Amino acid sequence: MRRRDLMPFVFGRAISWSCGSFAQQSSRIWRLGFLAHGYEAFYDPLFSGLRELGYEQGRNLVVEARYSEGHSQRFAELAADLVRLEVDLIIVVTTPAALAVKKATTTIPVVFPNAINPVETGVVASLGHPGGNVTGGAIPTAELSAKRLELSKRSCPGCCESQSFGIRLIHPSR
Repeated sequence: MRRRDLMPFVFGRAISWSCGSFAQQSSRIWRLGFLAHGYEAFYDPLFSGLRELGYEQGRNLVVEARYSEGHSQRFAELAADLVRLEVDLIIVVTTPAALAVKKATTTIPVVFPNAINPVETGVVASLGHPGGNVTGGAIPTAELSAKRLELSKRSCPGCCESQSFGIRLIHPSR
């Protein structure tokens, strides 16, 4: 499955989980904070999914999007701005953004779609029990890389050799 096919599902589930009680109050206008480096087309399915769930910008949803324009040091300022606006939920799409929002608030729910190593970076306490107000999905990059290497070694013995600096693929005839 491609990432852009998975993102609407992950976003939709995380938001519907976080906003489960919201749908019962249709007259309320919900404020969604969104924090990222910049606009990307693969965020569009998120907003399509929200429309399918009944959340429409201008009717019952206000999206407060903040972009750091590639400058991670701006996340703290942008996170503080979203907290000042008292948004109901904040979606973050990078680890530095998640850390900035986590530092800025302990009460507003924060959702990340697919963090890389969220436990090691301090975004959550553990995958099973994230704790606090931050939750989301995780990509076990290191574990997947190790598994891919293991499968490569099994399928083509002699194609991989360990080096002190890492793993290097070599041609089987060498």
